[in-house]
Amino acid sequence: MNSNRNQLKAAARKTAAGALLTAAASALLIIGGVLEILDMTCAAMASAAILIAYLEFGGALAFSVYAASTVLSLIFLPMASSVFYFALVLGYYPILKITLDKKLYGKRFLRMAVKFLCFNSACALILFLFVKIYGFDALMSELELGSLSSFSAFIFAALLNVFLVMYDFLTGYVTVIYIKMLRPRIFCKK
Repeated sequence: MNSNRNQLKAAARKTAAGALLTAAASALLIIGGVLEILDMTCAAMASAAILIAYLEFGGALAFSVYAASTVLSLIFLPMASSVFYFALVLGYYPILKITLDKKLYGKRFLRMAVKFLCFNSACALILFLFVKIYGFDALMSELELGSLSSFSAFIFAALLNVFLVMYDFLTGYVTVIYIKMLRPRIFCKK
């Protein structure tokens, strides 16, 4: 009877934490949708909720938080770019990073190659969706590229890959800071 009660408490704790992390991620994505200048920043900050869910409760809850946050944000702001960034690039990245870091521990080149492949594929999908939704001219004026030359497209793609390297590095540091400093204070774990 006592173990059954402990299982129920653990399930309730997991559900409550998942709901709170989903709410936090959704709120950040909505803020990023309302304040367009913060779209990438809010999407990156919302991915921290996915990171915490993965570290505390595993991949199943992390994916559930990711999916629920994406759906809720799409319901409230269906055309927000922060939701697209989160849904297609930044939201699942903590899950991908930790999984690849565990599975391909000694193979750094292969790990980064898979990350670059996933990231560039997702960025191409975002570009395709933006062109289909907003039109090519609106996209070019948003990016302030004017007429797109092959050189400016190359520079833009290179800058996106620099962003990935910095985001990967930052996600690793946030993981360490969370485990060493914040986890003991939030969940009373060592």
